[in-house]
Amino acid sequence: MGNAASLLGTWKLKSWVTEVVETKERFSFFGALPNGYIHFTLDGRVFAVLTAEERKPVASEADQIVAFSTLVAYTGRFRIDGNKLITTVDVSADPAMVGTDLVRFYECEKDSLNITTAPFVSDKPSHSFGGRLLQSYLLWQRERRLT
Repeated sequence: MGNAASLLGTWKLKSWVTEVVETKERFSFFGALPNGYIHFTLDGRVFAVLTAEERKPVASEADQIVAFSTLVAYTGRFRIDGNKLITTVDVSADPAMVGTDLVRFYECEKDSLNITTAPFVSDKPSHSFGGRLLQSYLLWQRERRLT
């Protein structure tokens, strides 16, 4: 059963793998060592920033496109329903996320947090997989607990 108190604080991203549900084929779009933090506050807000490994400084328009495609950043109000973590996004680097509910499933054990997305179809051209159903698995390690 889910418990919001177990989520509170700051978590560092350790891994992020996306799987094609039908074939179980796995990809690490942000590399083997992605960067990122997620922070859950006492008042029910979550902040998340995730980036691909080895990003390069932006020096051209093409670089800017690559930089944007290797970034996930959002914030919103979160709520817990059993083992479901639901975030209503109110600010995002990707405007298409604003106003949506991100449904995740989570398991928190001591200083490890496993988050699994609900199955989804990506609308991103670089990650669309021809409309196939995808699911992502993210592993986080606690950096700081709120008390």
